[in-house]
Amino acid sequence: MNTQADVEVLPILVIIGLFWWMICSVWNEIQSSHSKKHGEHSAPQPYGAVMNIAAADSAVATPAASAPPTITTGIADGLAAIRALDSLFDINAFLQNSRLAYETIVLAFAGGDRSVLQQLLSGEVYAIFDTVMRERQERGETQDCRIVGVEDADIDRMIVVGRRAEITVNFSGLFVTATRDASGAVIDGNPQRITTMSDAWTFARDFAAAKPGWMLIATDTP
Repeated sequence: MNTQADVEVLPILVIIGLFWWMICSVWNEIQSSHSKKHGEHSAPQPYGAVMNIAAADSAVATPAASAPPTITTGIADGLAAIRALDSLFDINAFLQNSRLAYETIVLAFAGGDRSVLQQLLSGEVYAIFDTVMRERQERGETQDCRIVGVEDADIDRMIVVGRRAEITVNFSGLFVTATRDASGAVIDGNPQRITTMSDAWTFARDFAAAKPGWMLIATDTP
C-alpha cells in the first residue's frame, strides 16, 4: 500500500516542483529587469553647478557601473585633496596668480580684449562677457578702467570632486572706472574717484585633463 501511494504522489510532486521553478525564474527575471532600470535612472552625478554661471562643462555624468567620486569640502580638507592630486600645489602661489588673473580679466573686459579672456574663462563665462562687450560696442560706448590695487584676496571655499577642484576667492579691489558714450561723455562711473569693488570668483581645474589649468567658471558679487 505505501509503495502504491508513493507512485501516485510522485507525479504530483514533479508538477509542483516544475510550477515552483517557473515562478522563481519569472521572479528573478522581473528583479533583474527592475535593477537595470533603477540603475539607469539613478546614475550618480558627481558634479553639479555650484555657482550662478558654472554649467555644462562642470557637470559630468559617471556611468552607473563606476563608483561615484569622492567629494571633499572645506578649506583644510580641500587643500589636502588638491595636494594629493598635485604635490607641488602651493596655496600662496595660487593666491598670487589669482590676483593677477583678477586684474588681467577686469582690464581685458574693460578693453574688450577677447583673446585674453578666451584663455582664462570657461566657455559659459566667456559667452556672458562677450555678450556684454558686444552690446557695449553696438552702443558705441567705451570703458575706462584703472586698477589702484587689490587689497584682499582670501579663499572662501574649496571643493574637490574626484580629480576636479574648485576654489572660490573673495577679492576686494580699488578701481577707477568710467563708461563713455560715442561722443566721449561720461555716462557711468567717475574718472576722478576711486571705487571699492568686492567680487567672489570661482576657479576650477580638471587634473585629469591633458593640459590642466585653472579657469574662471563663475563670478558673483557678495
